[in-house]
Amino acid sequence: MSAKVAIVAGAGGALGHAAAATLAAGGLTVVAVDRNERALRDLPDSARAEVADTTDPAAVKSLIDRIAGEVGPLDVLVNTIGTFRPGDAVTTTPETLRLMINVNLGPALWLSPADQSTPDHNAPGPGKRRPRRGSAG
Repeated sequence: MSAKVAIVAGAGGALGHAAAATLAAGGLTVVAVDRNERALRDLPDSARAEVADTTDPAAVKSLIDRIAGEVGPLDVLVNTIGTFRPGDAVTTTPETLRLMINVNLGPALWLSPADQSTPDHNAPGPGKRRPRRGSAG
């Protein structure tokens, strides 16, 4: 049986680095992702460093497809990417709001279903049940 594959997004930061090191020490195949190549230099030797912008859906899809082909399908996702710009509803600019959404929400969306070519929107999720045969739902 091969090792589980973990992708750590934001592996160049302190939290991502710690997560990548812990997973690698636990025997997982770790793909450490960050947009800053220099920040990926001090990772464990067993971690595979990948430079990518995880706020870009096309870059994420390309990365996941390539990793799945070379290392195996994704088993574990750790997303440590985030940003915050202080402000309130009156002073926050649309650009600042877009930045926070793109950085805080985008990677979670693009990375989470990345191993599924077509999401099953009929699959049960939290609090949902599949309708029983013959029932209206």
